[in-house]
Amino acid sequence: MSDERVVIFIDGSNLYMGLRQEIPNGRIDMGRFAAKLCGPERQLVRTYYYYAPVDQFDDPELYRMQQPFLKALRNIPYFQLQLGKLERTPSGQYIEKGIDVYLATDMLKYAYKDIYDTAIIVTGDGDFTYVVREVKDLGKHVENASLRSSRSLMLSQTCDRFTTLDYAFFSDLLLTPYVSSTSPYENGDHAGDAMPSAEPLDEDSAESYRMTPNDEHQD
Repeated sequence: MSDERVVIFIDGSNLYMGLRQEIPNGRIDMGRFAAKLCGPERQLVRTYYYYAPVDQFDDPELYRMQQPFLKALRNIPYFQLQLGKLERTPSGQYIEKGIDVYLATDMLKYAYKDIYDTAIIVTGDGDFTYVVREVKDLGKHVENASLRSSRSLMLSQTCDRFTTLDYAFFSDLLLTPYVSSTSPYENGDHAGDAMPSAEPLDEDSAESYRMTPNDEHQD
């Protein structure tokens, strides 16, 4: 294993919406997903997962259904859940508040603190392009991973490497399929409860599922 330190930043709702298009009836193991992105030759310092859950008083039933997912995420070693806020618009739709700023701030903060050598940002949101440039100017490497359906060309070309997240990538990370979504966020603004699974990752599983990220998977 090399001394290269990796921190992964996951835009939870962006990943969820991409997965619904690529693998509509499947769930992925989030612990193994992070290990595979990092690869066996590098040190995975921590994974940060940015997510805005529904408010307990706004939708008690959905709040209750989301709790097993959130609890499972918290049980993954070296995996930290970063929670934002969810607000309902006058039209009844939900939108996230603060998630993008939260992720970008953490990415910059940990670069300044020299917590990592390489950041892997899992998103197709091109708004993160500017913060990626700033992090690279600090001497850090930045990789981007996203699903084909949500990829930002500007973001992926700004990063040092790009990994396409498709069925081939997820094939050995799939768990028991869910039947239907319990999410009210079908307009694409937010990921609900029917999220990728979050099974704890043991050392044997981590080693068997790790893979060095490809330099580039662009079409």
